[in-house]
Amino acid sequence: NPDPCYGLPPAGGYPPSGRVFFSGGIVNRVSNQCLDVEGGSNRNEANVQQWSCSGGSNQLWDVIDLGRGEYSIVNHRSNKALTVAGGGSDGANIEQNRWTGGDNQRWRVERAGGGAYRIVSVSNNSCLDVEGAKRDDGANIQLWGCSGGANQTWLFRK
Repeated sequence: NPDPCYGLPPAGGYPPSGRVFFSGGIVNRVSNQCLDVEGGSNRNEANVQQWSCSGGSNQLWDVIDLGRGEYSIVNHRSNKALTVAGGGSDGANIEQNRWTGGDNQRWRVERAGGGAYRIVSVSNNSCLDVEGAKRDDGANIQLWGCSGGANQTWLFRK
């Protein structure tokens, strides 16, 4: 029996198939904090935030090459994909969800200089962003128009 908290994998296999471009922590340049699934949750729609880097599996991600310059970003602990919630406009929340393959789960990874990257949503060309460029544990991750700000640039750290 599948774990009721996990949900059933979608048709076509899970996680998304493709070459793993990167596996490890995703660290914000402003805060030096890690992209983190709140509370180490395995549930769909669990919030994604930043938190002090611990090496926990809820802070480790596989960036999977889907082709056409698009990637999925899948959490090691939950096996769920980084997802834009709701309509995907500026301020849309970032959460994890079971892989369905929608544009709200597809990202472009663009070089931003200094070894850092912008992570850009395929759904509306906005950037993965630490709200208000905050530096503290628990600051929310959202989608926001790409500004070139360091709170929208990320380091891939093994």
